[in-house]
Amino acid sequence: MFKHVLAQPGLEPWHLSDDALRSFISTVRSAYHRLNPYHNFRHAVDVLQALFYFTLSSSALPSFAGDHLASQRTLPSAIADLFTPQYILALMIVGLGHDVGHPGVNNAFLVATQAPLAVLYNDRSVLENLHGAALSRILCKHWPATQEPVMRKIILELVLSTDMALHFDYMTKFSDINSLLASNELKQNANSASISKLRLIIFAGLVKCADICNVARPLEVSKLWSSALLREFFNQGYLERSLGMPITKSFDPKQTVQAESQIFFTEMFAIPLFDSLKAALPILEPLIAQMQSNKAYWSAMRQNTVEPNKTSSAAAGQQTDSEVLMKSPNQTGCFSVFQRKR
Repeated sequence: MFKHVLAQPGLEPWHLSDDALRSFISTVRSAYHRLNPYHNFRHAVDVLQALFYFTLSSSALPSFAGDHLASQRTLPSAIADLFTPQYILALMIVGLGHDVGHPGVNNAFLVATQAPLAVLYNDRSVLENLHGAALSRILCKHWPATQEPVMRKIILELVLSTDMALHFDYMTKFSDINSLLASNELKQNANSASISKLRLIIFAGLVKCADICNVARPLEVSKLWSSALLREFFNQGYLERSLGMPITKSFDPKQTVQAESQIFFTEMFAIPLFDSLKAALPILEPLIAQMQSNKAYWSAMRQNTVEPNKTSSAAAGQQTDSEVLMKSPNQTGCFSVFQRKR
């Protein structure tokens, strides 16, 4: 995916040799904690692939050999003109690196425990600031050309946009974009300062869609992601219990029902987000349909009170063979961020 993007005209200032690109990707991979059931390098690749798909589907990138969906992309999206080479590359970098260093717990936990990271970032977008800083350090070493001011600003803004605490603020911004699309102002003034700001909002929307795209994957794939996320939630729930903290709602394996969790997230966050951006990127329409289909499955599971994929408390604490194989002797170091402030 990176090689296809870097082969496009206009990206010469950011060219990397194959060896340098492999070194960058390898370093990013090592920055993800392998024992995280969900926020690991697999999630990073999942998000990267979704952004690559969105970009191809907008007709901002040409097809490539073996692209079996090329025939479905007959018309450019309403935002095709906004996909500059610089932004396309930024999307790929953010997709791969948006969660580097994730410790496997959420912002609320870090703030509640007064973890050093929360203190450092003043309790605001703690993890997202961590990811942005960690990614910047990796880029500074392995891809210094991306640290020029404009590219750096784009990358950091897109990483920070993944904070779900900002979700509804972005939803309000997306409604303004739809008004501009209806008036055709985006295409007429694509290079104006105001449109440049809105361009950043649109691309933040694409990153947000990609970040939660697991609920829009084919059912069998989506179910696997759901179970992985629940395992990570339950791990935090166990940690909260061991620290004498109230267990976060939906993080308690004794109370959480997988079907209800999936239905709530899909209805409250995923479908409205994709729906708000489908005018800009019509390829989101079939993904919304897939989410509706997946939701119907979970609704049937809830009605039948059957939970075939519910992660029990025993399963949540049990590592799969692949997780055991991915163990690293240095992984325990990530738990230092959980220490209470003395």
